[in-house]
Amino acid sequence: MYTAKEAREKAENQISDKTKEELVAAEYCINSAVKSGEMKCWCGKHLGKQAIGELEKMGYKVENYSNQRDGSTFLISW
Repeated sequence: MYTAKEAREKAENQISDKTKEELVAAEYCINSAVKSGEMKCWCGKHLGKQAIGELEKMGYKVENYSNQRDGSTFLISW
């Protein structure tokens, strides 16, 4: 069984890993759009608050267009 400290550390690391996965998905969308000469892209992977915050720190604008019918959809522009 984990101690409380170990459990907290494991949970924090999971959040970090999830955020990394989300940022990789956003990076893929951004790279594809840049290669096509676009100034925006649509990302179909859910982006959490931490990932959105990281993207905004880097100067991107992130808009959430997600809904129950279409699922996760985020517009990333620069």
